[in-house]
Order: sequence, then C-alpha cells, then structure tokens
Amino acid sequence: MAKRNVVTRRKFLKVAGGAVGVGIAACGGTAYFGTRSPAKVVFPYSTCPSFDDKRLLVTYASKSGATGEIAARITTSLCNSGYAVDLKHFPDVRDISTYSGFVMGSPVYMGRVMGSFVSFIEKFQQGLRSRPSAFFGVGLTMKEDSPENRTEMDTYFAPAIDALQPEKINYFGGRIKMDTLPFLYRVFAKADTEGILTEGDYRDWNAIDNWANQLAEDLI
Repeated sequence: MAKRNVVTRRKFLKVAGGAVGVGIAACGGTAYFGTRSPAKVVFPYSTCPSFDDKRLLVTYASKSGATGEIAARITTSLCNSGYAVDLKHFPDVRDISTYSGFVMGSPVYMGRVMGSFVSFIEKFQQGLRSRPSAFFGVGLTMKEDSPENRTEMDTYFAPAIDALQPEKINYFGGRIKMDTLPFLYRVFAKADTEGILTEGDYRDWNAIDNWANQLAEDLI
C-alpha cells in the first residue's frame, strides 16, 4: 500500500469546513439549537458476532436519520455475509484499536460534511491511516447520479480523501422528511420555491446494497 500523507489538524479543519461552532458564535447559540436533530431521529447501534478475529467498524454522522439508516443497511449486509461488524454513531466511538477496517459515512449539508466526521478523522487519523477504510457520502446533490454531481461530492470529501486515501468511496442520494429535519432546515425546506428541497426519499437502495456487498473484500 502506498505511503499515506498525514493531513494536519489545521489543514483538515480549514479545508473540510469543520468550523464546528462558527454558527454558534455568529448567531449567539441560536444556530446550534436550530440545527439540532429532532428527538425522534434514531442513531442506530448494533453489533454482530463472528468466528473471524477480524472486526469491522461502520460509523457515521447523521442529522435527520437518513445517513444512519444507510449505515445500518451496510452493516446488515456485512453481517449477513458472515463478518463481525460494529455499527456506531461517530460520537460513541471511543477506541478503534480492535478493528481491522472501517466504513465511514457523512451527509453533506450546505456544502459541508458534518463536524463529527471531521472530528473523528482528526482524533483517530494515525490509527485509521494504518488500516483499510471506505467512505460514503449522502446528499441531495446525488438526487441525480451523474459524473458532474459525483465530482461535486468529491470536493466536499477531498480533505478526508487526502487524509486517509480510502480503498472505496461512493455517494448516494439523501432524503427530505419534514418531521426529521432540524428546525432551521425545515424552515429552509418550506421556503424553497424551486423544488430543490422537495420532500422525498432519493436513496437508491439497490446501489447501496451492491456497494455494501463489495466492501468486505477490500477491508479484510
């Protein structure tokens, strides 16, 4: 495997748009509470045993639940294939030393990956660089799967790609569901007159399943 360049904390946070807390400073805390996930949003967690000593970690950021559901679907596929897998929300990961490979996912909101995705890579970069990994991104950019839209998604994940050079990367459409959107995003969606934020589920589950079925070969 080619040598992986270390991306410094300063560079990663700057380029990834990981201005975690900038919205809070700018809006006196209003932005933070307005972008919090509604209480009904579930952050899935699971573990499946295996006789294999090698264990994978599927971990994710999610705000309205759509990315968490994709992470759970990927985990189920890997478990059904006989692999030992843990599924965890980024903030719940305390240690990565027992894992042989990683699948990491983040949605894109307003042209940025989520701060917990940035923080996870920042915290565990050395350990992540020493083992194979895969990324998946979720966003309305991928309502239409086109080369141009994939290139746009690449720009959002470029710092993470530079940091870890993952073995696999894929992007999927997201979901707009009013009752799971944070308050401010719900306001934006209701004010949308161009149809960009029309309520609907744009995830291609066949594409997600096909990608999940190919993952283990590159991560074990």
